[in-house]
Amino acid sequence: MNSTNGEVSIIAELYGDEEGNHRGIISALTELERLTEEKQLQYCLAIHHDFLTSLYDGDTQHYSYIETADKPLPCFYIYGREVHVDDTLSGIDPNFIADQITNRLHNNYKLTEFIYIKVIIKRRILFKQQHAPVIFFMN
Repeated sequence: MNSTNGEVSIIAELYGDEEGNHRGIISALTELERLTEEKQLQYCLAIHHDFLTSLYDGDTQHYSYIETADKPLPCFYIYGREVHVDDTLSGIDPNFIADQITNRLHNNYKLTEFIYIKVIIKRRILFKQQHAPVIFFMN
């Protein structure tokens, strides 16, 4: 929205790089900031849509379900306590904790969405990374 004259503009950012680099809208922020400064825009609404499907078998149309069958993206940062490889009981393994969270979320029927006659069991883990220093051993 342009606050000086009340005009409303619609900006569409479709199919960003979420599936490739898992950054989603973050990848478009530089361009959105440029438009904000150049056009004096104020953003008041964002709609994220990710799910297109037909309504029934044989339907040639595709419909957009806005935030209906989308995936929640919880983020966890798990910090462990570094231990020697032979002394795993004296520390906290963040990989083990992350695996337990994954096990509770993955294919959990209680988190399933039902749209018409379709059952959508959503994939819950898009990206998991260990932020640990890399140590190289050389002979």
